[in-house]
Amino acid sequence: MRLANRVRVGFALFVLLSSLLGLGGCAVQARGAWQPVNQVVTPEILEQVIIDQTNATASEQLSLIDNAQAWVIPGNVGQLVFINYNTPKLCGLKQCLYTGLWKKPTQEWEIVFSLYLDRNLPQSVPLFEAPIDEPSSIKRPLPCFRVNQLESTTLRQTLYCLSENQYQLIRTTTQTL
Repeated sequence: MRLANRVRVGFALFVLLSSLLGLGGCAVQARGAWQPVNQVVTPEILEQVIIDQTNATASEQLSLIDNAQAWVIPGNVGQLVFINYNTPKLCGLKQCLYTGLWKKPTQEWEIVFSLYLDRNLPQSVPLFEAPIDEPSSIKRPLPCFRVNQLESTTLRQTLYCLSENQYQLIRTTTQTL
């Protein structure tokens, strides 16, 4: 009986520490100046984004707002703001929710990107790379960006650019690590 209790306690500690270490890596992976989301996005806008992007209860929404981080990338017309919710509550088996917002010069906000991404990457590989210069005759209001994802020993790099009012996959390349 004692052994079973020790195993349960050990497992619980393992899960807790793994979650904490995972959260710590969440903000570091996408190089850039991540900052508390409430320094970038108004509470009203953030609350609406959380309602639109998650099924969080009202009490969970406060915790999401407190934990979330934002990374601002200037564009030609406004800013691209990545939101890292920084919580296991918005993670699946291996992937966590990230949202991209377009902050327009008129102070309007629009969701332009939403994906579940695996934040576990080698130390030298950022989750997001932005801005990415994509040669094109199209002048885009927001910069293109790259998402890096690890698949076994292969790095998948996916380029996204704004088309209309949503980011679209432009191309994917792979390289062996």
